[in-house]
Amino acid sequence: MTRRLFFSAFLCLFLAACTPKHEQIPLFTYDTPTLTLLSAQAHAADLNGKSPAGEPQKGLYSVADTHSMEPILWGGDYIVVTLLEKRPYSGLKVGEVVTYRADWQSAGAPPVTHRLAQKDKYGWILTGDNTPTYESRWRMTENEYLGTVVGIYRFKP
Repeated sequence: MTRRLFFSAFLCLFLAACTPKHEQIPLFTYDTPTLTLLSAQAHAADLNGKSPAGEPQKGLYSVADTHSMEPILWGGDYIVVTLLEKRPYSGLKVGEVVTYRADWQSAGAPPVTHRLAQKDKYGWILTGDNTPTYESRWRMTENEYLGTVVGIYRFKP
């Protein structure tokens, strides 16, 4: 009995040490939705270059309310994503949070934001932080990759 308990404890510690380390993504909270959006737009413009007024800001996305990345991302958050030139596909690492256009999505759907779990010859396998398994049926390829998440902007009601 003691040996089994010891082995179970050792296995849990070993598995915890093998899980990908999560990088901290800066979280900014604001008291009004307008200030939240304006601050996220300014961050994206500073990071990715100025876009003409009235056009969607490159590198700025709204998070869909799917709950798959909670508690790090909530539906309604805005995320700022690097452009490919600043964070190329070839330099990605396990544990990073990325945004991509999934080939299984319908046209016009918002991009997917998930964490990199592992890479194989077909691309990156991803997972949501609130998802118990890897999404091994789908891969993120270089053509679908939009960038890594570098800032989270949240309205604090």
